[in-house]
Amino acid sequence: MCPAGELAYYAYYQNPQPKKFDANGKLKRSYKNAQINYFFNVKKCQECPLREGCYKGGKYKTYTVTILSDTHKEQIEFEKTPEFKQKMKKRKRIEPLNAHLKNDLGMKQNISYGIESMTMQTAVAIYMSNIQKIMKFKG
Repeated sequence: MCPAGELAYYAYYQNPQPKKFDANGKLKRSYKNAQINYFFNVKKCQECPLREGCYKGGKYKTYTVTILSDTHKEQIEFEKTPEFKQKMKKRKRIEPLNAHLKNDLGMKQNISYGIESMTMQTAVAIYMSNIQKIMKFKG
């Protein structure tokens, strides 16, 4: 039902869609939750006194409601807790360091294959970061 009290003439339930990858393994479409799309009569919307904030013109007037999965609901509840807010404060201090490692010291992309290679690349990037700090303080 719209704010003016008109009922939708058609509702369409869209099933949840899983992630899809192409042949190369690249993400083609990310996961979507289930949705219900409601369609309203445009003629009634054009005559409605509440159309200023609701109807913007066009062939269709639709309203979509997303049905969240249990995982999303749990995450939303977790984001309201003080524990999450405390973790976000720590993250604000760490993110500039991660950005420096990625953008300035080559951690954006791995040079070669394997976990050992990534470990070595990380160690070298952190070493270089520390050397830069030492050089900055010594002048």
